[in-house]
Amino acid sequence: MSASDPTTERDEIRSLLADNIRALDERITQARTEGLSTDTEPLQLRRLRATAQLAREYRLLARDADVDEMEADVDLLQEALSKQLQ
Repeated sequence: MSASDPTTERDEIRSLLADNIRALDERITQARTEGLSTDTEPLQLRRLRATAQLAREYRLLARDADVDEMEADVDLLQEALSKQLQ
């Protein structure tokens, strides 16, 4: 696979998203443990929103990979079927 391969790029992006989701989750958990003050609550809400957005993007990329895999399977089935019909 080349560096410009969409699958490779998708995997790299998913890895980055996963790393950032984990980092934000750690900060959210730490802030909960320490207790939220009135000053830190807006920051905590922004972190939660950012985590949700990153998770949505991660799921979208996962779904794209699933679609690519299904398309490849369909192509193989079509090829096998056309060989049988010949």
